[in-house]
Amino acid sequence: MTPPLLSIVTPCLNRAALIAQAIESAREQDYPHTEHIVTDGGSTDGTLAVLRRYPHLRVTSERDRGLYDALNKAIRSARGEIIGQLNSDDLYEPAVFGAVMQAFADHPEADAVVGGALAFEEGAAGPVVRHRYQPIATEGFLRRATLGATTINAWFFRRRVYDRIGWFSPDYAIAADRDFLLRFCLAGCVFLPLDLPVYRYRYHGGSLTINDQHSLGTVKALDEHLLMAQRLRDDTEDLLVRSAARLWHRATALEKVIVLARNGRLGRAGAAAARQAAEDPAWLLYAPRALCGKAISRVMRRRPSCP
Repeated sequence: MTPPLLSIVTPCLNRAALIAQAIESAREQDYPHTEHIVTDGGSTDGTLAVLRRYPHLRVTSERDRGLYDALNKAIRSARGEIIGQLNSDDLYEPAVFGAVMQAFADHPEADAVVGGALAFEEGAAGPVVRHRYQPIATEGFLRRATLGATTINAWFFRRRVYDRIGWFSPDYAIAADRDFLLRFCLAGCVFLPLDLPVYRYRYHGGSLTINDQHSLGTVKALDEHLLMAQRLRDDTEDLLVRSAARLWHRATALEKVIVLARNGRLGRAGAAAARQAAEDPAWLLYAPRALCGKAISRVMRRRPSCP
C-alpha cells in the first residue's frame, strides 16, 4: 500500500530572509511522502524569488485577509491525509516526520498527534534555546489550551478533523489557533502526545507568535483571549469547561492590566480593571491572590539552587 501523504502548509508574507530555512527543515525530513504548500500574501521583498528556487513547492501568491485566511486556503488545497503547519520563520526538528507518521499508523483512532516544541533565538555564537514546551497531555488539555502555550505548530491533524470542526475562525486575527484547539477539545477529538520535540519557534522582532509578552502589542492578543473566554464561559453548559473559562477570563484580564501598567498606560490599565470588576466582582478577590502568586514564583525562580 502507498504510505499516506503528509501535507505541510506554510502561510507567508515578506519572509525572504528566513523562509529558505523553514523550507529546508521540511525538505530534509525522514519521510518522503510529503507535499509542501506555501500561500504567499503578496510579498514584495524577494520572498517569491526564494520560493522559485524550490520547484517541489506548491505556491500561490495573492492578497489575503491575514494569517488564518492563508492557512485555510492552504489546508483546503492540501491533498494529504495528515496536515501539519509550518510558519515561514520557524523550523521542524530533524527526522521527526517518520515518528509522527508511525504514531498515526499505530493509532488509527487518533485524530491528531502532538509533540514538544522549543523557542530559540539567534545569538552571537549560534541558536540559543529560551524555552522548552512539553507536549500537551490528555489530562491537562483544557488548562493548557486556555492558560498555557498551545504550540499549534507542533500538532499534526488528520483531514477528518477539519471536516468535523471546521476551519480557523476569521473572528480572531492572532489567536484563532487557540480557538481551533478548544473546538477540537469540545468536539471530543482524540489526540496522541508524542514524547519528542518536533518544532522550533524563532524569537525575532517580526514574529506574530513568539515575541515579547510584555509589549503593548500583546494587548491585541489578550483582547482576543478575553472574547474567546467570554464566549466559552457563556455558551457552554459543561460546568468544568465553564469554570476553566471563568478562570481564564480572570487571568487574562489581570495580564492585560499588568501589560498596560508596565508600558505606562496607567489610565487604560485602571479602566480595564474597573470594567473587569464591574462585570465580575469576584475578580477583586482573585487579582491580589494571583499577583501574590506571580511575585512568589518570580522570587523562587531567582533563588540560587542548593549545592
